[in-house]
Amino acid sequence: MEIKLLRLGLKNFKGIKEFDFEPNGQSATIYGRNGAGKSTVADSLNWLLFDKNQAGDKAFSVKTLDEAGLELHNLEHEVEAVLEIEMSKDLFTGVMLRKLLVEKWTKKRGSQSLEFTGHETTYYIDDVPKKKQEFDAYVSGLVREDLFRMLTGITHFNAMKWQDRRRLLLEVAGDVTDASVIDAHGDKFTELPGIMCGRTFDDTMKMFKAQRPKINDELDKIPSRIDEAQRSKPGDAACLPPQGIPAYDELTAKLRNLQNGRAAMQAGDTSHIQAEINTKQSEISRLATEHRGKVMDAEDRRRKLTQEVALITPKVTELEFSIKAKESENVRLGEAVTAGRIDYQALAARKKEGRTCCPTCEQELPADNSRAAELRHKIEGNLDKAIADNIATGKANKAKIEENLRVMAGAQEEIQRLEHVRDSKQAEADSVTIPEGPDMAKLNAELEEIKAKLNSQSTPDTAKIDEEIEIVRSQIKQHDDAAANNKVAANIEVRVKELKADQKRLGQEIDELDRKLMLCEDFIRAKVKMLEGSVSAKFAPLSFKLFDEQINGGLAETCETLVPSPAGAMVPWSDANTGARILAGLKIIEVLGIHYGITAPVFVDNAESLTSRYPEIDSQIISLVAVDEGDYDGLRVVVREISTTF
Repeated sequence: MEIKLLRLGLKNFKGIKEFDFEPNGQSATIYGRNGAGKSTVADSLNWLLFDKNQAGDKAFSVKTLDEAGLELHNLEHEVEAVLEIEMSKDLFTGVMLRKLLVEKWTKKRGSQSLEFTGHETTYYIDDVPKKKQEFDAYVSGLVREDLFRMLTGITHFNAMKWQDRRRLLLEVAGDVTDASVIDAHGDKFTELPGIMCGRTFDDTMKMFKAQRPKINDELDKIPSRIDEAQRSKPGDAACLPPQGIPAYDELTAKLRNLQNGRAAMQAGDTSHIQAEINTKQSEISRLATEHRGKVMDAEDRRRKLTQEVALITPKVTELEFSIKAKESENVRLGEAVTAGRIDYQALAARKKEGRTCCPTCEQELPADNSRAAELRHKIEGNLDKAIADNIATGKANKAKIEENLRVMAGAQEEIQRLEHVRDSKQAEADSVTIPEGPDMAKLNAELEEIKAKLNSQSTPDTAKIDEEIEIVRSQIKQHDDAAANNKVAANIEVRVKELKADQKRLGQEIDELDRKLMLCEDFIRAKVKMLEGSVSAKFAPLSFKLFDEQINGGLAETCETLVPSPAGAMVPWSDANTGARILAGLKIIEVLGIHYGITAPVFVDNAESLTSRYPEIDSQIISLVAVDEGDYDGLRVVVREISTTF
C-alpha cells in the first residue's frame, strides 16, 4: 500500500497562523529559518492522525502563543490533509481527513462572564463528521501508528529500545537456525547435536553453566579436605614402635610375672582379690581400645556414604534436563504432525478431484493438446511427490516422538533408580551412629571397690613392686598408642587417596565441560557472524552489531546501527553526523517499507546537512531545510524530484 500526501492545511496550529502545502504526491522541500515552523508541519500530520507530535509525545500543545508565551484564546486550531492511497495495483483512492480543536467557554449561573471549561475536538472524513472512535478506527485501518512512525520518521527506528530494534531486524532478515550454522562449518560443530541430546541450544548452555559451579565448588573443597585429613594424621614418630623399651610381648609377660609376684606377696586369701583386680584392669584397657576402633570405623563409613550421595545429585539433574528437552521437542513435533495431517487432507482432496489446471491462469487444461498433456502429467507427478513427501515427513516425526518417549521413559527409570540408591545411601549414612564408650566411671568404681577389699586386709609393703608394675604398664601403653596411631594413619591414607581420585575425576569433568562450553561459545560466534551478515545484506550499505563481546569472553545481545563513513569505516549511529543519519534512516525506511508493503510520506528534518543525492526509494520525501535568517520570511515550498541535490 502506498500513501502519498496531496495537500496539508494548517490553521492556528502552534506558531503557524495559516499554511497550505500542496505537494500533490510529489517529493518536496520546505525552506524556512530556524523556528519558522518547518518541524511544525511534520507535527501537524502526526497530530491529525494520532494526537501526537513527530517525536511521539502526546503531551504537547497545539495552541498559538503570544509574545509573552501565553496562549491565545478563542481560536480554532485545525489541520486538514488530503491523502492518496494505493489500495492495490492501479487502484487508488483519495481521502480528506480533518481535525478541529476549539475552546469551550461557559457562563455559569449568577455570573456575567464566560469561564473556560475545556476543549472540544471534532473529526471529519471527507467532510463527514465522525466520532473520535470512528476516526481512529479508520486511521488504524489504513496503517498502525507504530508502523507509520517507523516509515515516516528518519530517527524513529534508532530511537526504539534496542530489544525492539533487534526483534524487528530478525523479523525482516529471518533468523539463522542452529542446523544451518552446523552445516555451514563442516566438521567443526558436528558433535553439538550429540552434546545437546535433544535439548535446545539455550537449555544446553544453561545446563552446562549450572553444572560448572557445582563441580567447581566440589573441586574447591577437596584441597581443604585433604589438608584437614593430613593435619589430623598422627606424625611418623607417633606411629613408630617405642624406642629404648622392651618389645610388647616381653612387656606383657613381665607384667604377668610382676602381678603374680605381687599376688604371692599378698599371701593366702588376697591372691584371688589380686586376680580380680588384674582381670578388671585388663577389661578396662580392652574396652577402651575397642571403642576407639569402633568410633574411627563409624566416622569413616558415614563420610564415604555422604560422598556417594553427593555424586548422584548432578546425574539426576542432567537426566531431568534431558527429559524436559525431549518434552519440548515432542510438543514441536506434535504440532508438525497436526499441520502435516491438514496438508495431507488438502493434497488428497486435490488428488481425488483429478483437476489439472494451468498454474498461471488456473483454467482447465485442454485434453487434446500434447503440451497440455505433458503439463498435466507433470502437475500430477508433483502432486504425488508432495503427498509422498508429506507421508514420509509425518512418519519420521511420529517415529521421532516415539523414540523421544522411549528415551524419556528410560531417563525417568534411571532417575528413579538413582534416587532410590541416593535415598538408601542417605538413610544408611543417617543410620550410622557413633558408638557410645564404655561406662569408665562405673568400671573404675568397680576396680576401686575390688582394691578396697585389699585395703581391708592386712597386706605387706608392695610399694616397690607396684612401682615396677606401673612402669611396665606405661611402656605397654606406649605400644598400644603407637598401634592405634598406625590404624588412624592407615585410614587417613585411604581417605586421602579417595579424595585425590575425586579431585582428578572432577578436574577431568570440568575440563570436558569447559571444552563443551568453548565449543558452544564458538558456535554462538559463528551464528552471530552469519546472523549479522544476513541482516546487513538486507540493509546494505548499513550493518548492525547484534552482540557485544564481554570481558569474560561471553556474548551479550544488543542492537546497534553501524553507518559507513567516507573513509570506509563503520561508525555507530550515535557517532554519525546528521547527513549520514539521514541516509541511514532512509535506507531503513526503504527496507521496512518493502517488508511491510507500505510507503508513506517521509519528513526529513535538518535536510540542509545532506550534501549527497537522496537514495532512490519509493516513499514521498518532504525535506525540511533551514536557511539563513535573511533569506526567507515564513516558509517557502518547492515541489521537487526525489534526486534533487543540495
